[in-house]
Amino acid sequence: MVAEMGEAAPEAEVVPGAEGGHGEALMVLETLASSSLACTVPQFPTKWNSVKDKLRQLCSGLSLLRSNGGDGEDEEEEEGEEHHHVLAQFLQSASATVRAILDVASQCSDGTGGRLLSSSFAVLRNLSRVEEVKMFMVEQGVVTELVKLSQKMEEVRKLGAVELLHAMALDDADVREEAIGMGVIQSLLQLIYPDLPYSYKAREVALAAIWFFCFSSASSIDDLTSSDVLGWLLHYLNNGDYAVLDCTLKILRHLAEASEEYGRMMARAGYFAALSGLLAAKSFRVREMAAQVLSSLLALHGNRVIFIQDGDNLDRLLQLLDPSEGKLMAKGLILSAVMSLAETGAGRKKIVSSEHFGSLKELADSGDSDAKKVVKKIANSSRLQSMFSKIWSA
Repeated sequence: MVAEMGEAAPEAEVVPGAEGGHGEALMVLETLASSSLACTVPQFPTKWNSVKDKLRQLCSGLSLLRSNGGDGEDEEEEEGEEHHHVLAQFLQSASATVRAILDVASQCSDGTGGRLLSSSFAVLRNLSRVEEVKMFMVEQGVVTELVKLSQKMEEVRKLGAVELLHAMALDDADVREEAIGMGVIQSLLQLIYPDLPYSYKAREVALAAIWFFCFSSASSIDDLTSSDVLGWLLHYLNNGDYAVLDCTLKILRHLAEASEEYGRMMARAGYFAALSGLLAAKSFRVREMAAQVLSSLLALHGNRVIFIQDGDNLDRLLQLLDPSEGKLMAKGLILSAVMSLAETGAGRKKIVSSEHFGSLKELADSGDSDAKKVVKKIANSSRLQSMFSKIWSA
């Protein structure tokens, strides 16, 4: 299961005596390494036996690290050098183990290689949760190698590399900037290109990473919008599963809030019909996020003109205000969008002439303050227009 955007993966249960991220991560690693000893690769028995020897060394190093933490302050300085020596040995063992697994995996062609690669990336993700290990990995050029792997077409390599980069960069701006500079955004865009045969999980991972990497700077957002990504995101609004839809809406919400120009680009790309349709989705989160994006887009005058050109868009908004439906989810956001539309003469005419205008009026009659503001604005504008018409005719 993919973690929420901007959050670390779920943490493993901490064993007694293993405090903080170090002990927890070491426990997870030891479990992974031990369970890997039961695996076999019949195509390469000799090489796999060599890997198992390295796994045994890794397990031994992990066990020693976990039991070498010291109990008191007086022992810290005395045991510091020994602890760092053990850590250095462990890092060498871990590095050799992963390299050996990758070497065997790269030569497998029946699906075994993919499973081994996935296991290797899982080990590395857990390794990276230990700060000293992550620093060692960065110093050894892991970020560059991961970006190169993410540029491969094979899903297991791209997916594993992207997940690991995302995990390493969560609390490290330097890693994030290095990955961006090396071209990770282009790799992410490949994963969400609808015509390429990647799984929905790969799309979800890539969209989560796009939100994290691309919204760190204005130039990164420009790189994102200069591609055909708006068309691809629109595709996922209409065709994505829930997880992909959630990630897509999160990106669109931030795009709409980032600048007016991005909001205009989304309106011109044809997002209004898809967003209006999602206001009736079963998921409350999807309805709310779609309403947030729509409300942001309709804050721009030019976008309101585009929106009301399709009468169905406004009808959907007003229909959702029907009190008889009993589920006025995201009502405030929907009324905010309707209020924006009422700022223009054409918008007010469309609202009054809609077959669902009664839903808005009924909501106002029930005492809803926001609905009353919209109706009052329309009524005042109508009276003013009527007054000017009489003066003009006289």
